[in-house]
Amino acid sequence: MDNLNRCLAVLIMGLTYKVFDASAAKILLLPIDHLNHVNMLAVAGQKLATQGHEVTILCAPRTEKILTKFTTIEKWFYNFPSHWKNSDLDERLQATVFNGTNWDLYKVSNDLMNGAMGDHVKLLEDKELEKRIDDSKFDLAVCDGAMLNRILLILPYRHGIPFLQLSPVPEPWRAGVLSLPSVESFLFLKASDKMTFFERVLNTIMTVCFYTFTPPVSKSRFHELITKHVPNKPALTQSELYLKSEMWLVNMEHHILDFPHVSHPAYRIIGGVGVKPVTPLTGDLAKFVDGAKDGVILMTFGSGVHHIPEDIMDKLMTGFSQIKQRVVMRSKGAKLSNKPENVMLMDWIPQSDVLGHPKTRVFITHGGNSGQLEAVARSVPMLYVPLAGDQRHNAYKAMARGYGLMIDINNFTPNELVDNINELIDNKSYKENLLKAAAILKDLPNPQDEMAFWVNHVLKFGGSHLKPISLDMPWYQWLMLDILVFMIFIAFIFYQIIKISCRLMCRCCCKGGKQKND
Repeated sequence: MDNLNRCLAVLIMGLTYKVFDASAAKILLLPIDHLNHVNMLAVAGQKLATQGHEVTILCAPRTEKILTKFTTIEKWFYNFPSHWKNSDLDERLQATVFNGTNWDLYKVSNDLMNGAMGDHVKLLEDKELEKRIDDSKFDLAVCDGAMLNRILLILPYRHGIPFLQLSPVPEPWRAGVLSLPSVESFLFLKASDKMTFFERVLNTIMTVCFYTFTPPVSKSRFHELITKHVPNKPALTQSELYLKSEMWLVNMEHHILDFPHVSHPAYRIIGGVGVKPVTPLTGDLAKFVDGAKDGVILMTFGSGVHHIPEDIMDKLMTGFSQIKQRVVMRSKGAKLSNKPENVMLMDWIPQSDVLGHPKTRVFITHGGNSGQLEAVARSVPMLYVPLAGDQRHNAYKAMARGYGLMIDINNFTPNELVDNINELIDNKSYKENLLKAAAILKDLPNPQDEMAFWVNHVLKFGGSHLKPISLDMPWYQWLMLDILVFMIFIAFIFYQIIKISCRLMCRCCCKGGKQKND
């Protein structure tokens, strides 16, 4: 009888496991209010939806237009306008990106961060959203891993939802990955995997300062928020909550675009999650591109830049008037009297589809992560015009790989623009390097499939078995400083023993010599 009961118990456990394994999970996506980040998580969500999961994305109302094509995802929108609706903030950003000092850029970036975090506080205070999440019984949250999203991690913690993070920016030290500044360049410095001694010194200083002095939210503010909104659970610190993530998936290509990075089983680098399949162009854009017998130049500075200053636009138009290719350029609301006939201005461009068109010859870009990934996947040489953040770093990486060139937005001339475009088209080495890179990228595991695999793995088993012990070690043990101090101490003791022994031997020898003479 006991054997029969045991067999029945094992059978029931097996059937229960199979039912859970095969059932569709309910997944909540939590991106920051940035169009590229929303697109990245929406593409990931669309992939998960095709596997039978019920996927919901929570984002700002201004993203509704770009989400219309994601028909298999349920959309929840904030019930308030996002911080981007602050016209003064947006105008300051547009002016600062092109003409401001580094200090001006820091101030407006700080205001943008505060605005984003203010939106997240409003979400935590939204009682209707709180009830909606409770009623939905989500099995997993996929959170944007950007630093701006730290406050929003409180949301799944409050509701008892396991979460993992999908991030376009690597933060290896925060996730317990021992990446060495001697070989991995800091995001805001010149990118290289072959640094000089002083470059390694600077890289180390910047890396240590970044992780030491730039917590995304102040400790007191974070403690105030978590104790207020999660009163019935331990008031975790920002770092403790970050480490509760089941996994970290980094949307950064480090085989053919970035330099190789170290990782661990819970920290996976799977670049290209947001790259979508190419779809045919339509309407006037299709006619314009298809009719370009000498090819097309695509130019866009991303979703964050709406207006380009008049003096820069004049130089761009002068340069474009001297080339035989047609130009598709994103410039919101621009009306120019000197626009050449070979230039088409658009408020919005299907960037991925234009890059995938066989007539596209060059991509003029600010150097955003998603755009350069798409360009590499489509084998399109890039002319970088970095504006802020990690964009110059990205440009240096591409130049080191032979994928493109770079010009300074504030100091270029029309002739320099034309010369760089012609160099990228006429010098076949750029195209050849990118064709090889695209072939390597295609041969690697599909990033969306890999992302979906790890999400499903976490749904089945959680992520604790993937995490290394380094996540629980004090920083001085993790960096082996205690071992280093111990070894220095032992070496010092040996030195002292040898030193004292030598003195004693010398004294004995000297004493023996004196006695002999006597």
